[in-house]
Amino acid sequence: MRLYYERVNLAACYRHLTGVTCIKMANESADMLQNLKRRRTRERTNATRFSTMLEGFEDSSLDDIEHYRGRLQETLARLISLDDAIHDLLPDKEYEEDIKTCEEYIDKTKRESRRLVDA
Repeated sequence: MRLYYERVNLAACYRHLTGVTCIKMANESADMLQNLKRRRTRERTNATRFSTMLEGFEDSSLDDIEHYRGRLQETLARLISLDDAIHDLLPDKEYEEDIKTCEEYIDKTKRESRRLVDA
């Protein structure tokens, strides 16, 4: 009889610990997602800033243009990496909408970078 009670207590303890662990993991994922989104916001701000600076450099030296174009490309690479990490953590209903927004932003940034090469 004692063995039965020990098994029941172990099973209850396991269910409790598993539930606590799942809640803890969900909270950690939510925190990670929030941190990644905050970093992505910073990178998007940088990309917009560099794009705007490049628009004003049409009469500037080639060194200035190449410097900020390089910064824009580095920022874009970090942005794509952050987007991928965020998409791994998003629920399905948010995933599709976020993908569309990210693709539009990346296309716009790449277009600006390419425009300077063609000019």
